[in-house]
Amino acid sequence: MKINNLIWLAGLFEGEGTTGLYSYKRSDGKTWRISTYFLICNNDPIIINEVYKIAEEIGVRMAIFQRHVNHPTWNINYNILCKSMIDVIE
Repeated sequence: MKINNLIWLAGLFEGEGTTGLYSYKRSDGKTWRISTYFLICNNDPIIINEVYKIAEEIGVRMAIFQRHVNHPTWNINYNILCKSMIDVIE
């Protein structure tokens, strides 16, 4: 892992990223759990793929999805999301 990749990712996250909380019901269907998420949005799939590669190198599993907006001049928005950091390399 190159330190430059982590610095680049930190800078990208500063400008394009967000963190937050989400809640969901546990498998018992009665209790709720609150967890965090890490999300970066961008219109350039090359940038999103680079984020995915860096995350993969340090053991962070992320999901990529597209968000289409029904507007004639807006581009497709790509999102890369992480909801679990259990497998992160220390």
